Amino acid sequence: MKDFDIRLAIKADLQALYELEKRAFFTDQISLRSWRRMLISPSATVIVATSENIIAGSAVVLFRNSASVSRIYSVAVSEDFQHCGIGRALITYACLIANKKNHREVRLESRIDNASAHRLFRSLGFSPWGKPVDGYYADGTAACRFRFRLPVSQPVLNEKPMAIHHLPHRSEESDPGAASFSRAHH
Repeated sequence: MKDFDIRLAIKADLQALYELEKRAFFTDQISLRSWRRMLISPSATVIVATSENIIAGSAVVLFRNSASVSRIYSVAVSEDFQHCGIGRALITYACLIANKKNHREVRLESRIDNASAHRLFRSLGFSPWGKPVDGYYADGTAACRFRFRLPVSQPVLNEKPMAIHHLPHRSEESDPGAASFSRAHH
């Protein structure tokens, strides 16, 4: 079990995010150019999990200020850091960010054949919704859609979410995390 921290990504993380993406996904990869845009976009938040200054995982949350729904666009965990609770922590942090924006719901898509990710989503309170979307991914695989309804939050004074430090717990050894949890169609 490895220790890790969760924080917002910075521009200096660009190359490591791109390299993680190439290792985690065979298709539908986020390009270096897209990573660069997301790191500065007002409609995206990029979150990273780090362990000993190595980017072990990432998540991208997309949102519109005029909407009440946030979308987890991507979650990736390095193979070397699977089953450490990183996917769970990244998704939880993404939901905290959505809640701070007073959004009411978080949605995501996942490959229909990614059963371990689906178990993780359900364990976090996400529920399937709608019908699977045929041919969603570049390789023709269908996507399942999940959503999580956020609790109504109180007004937030501090807009910057705090970094989270994670110390492993025995119960997380059975975390059914997967190398890649979700990916939206480009």
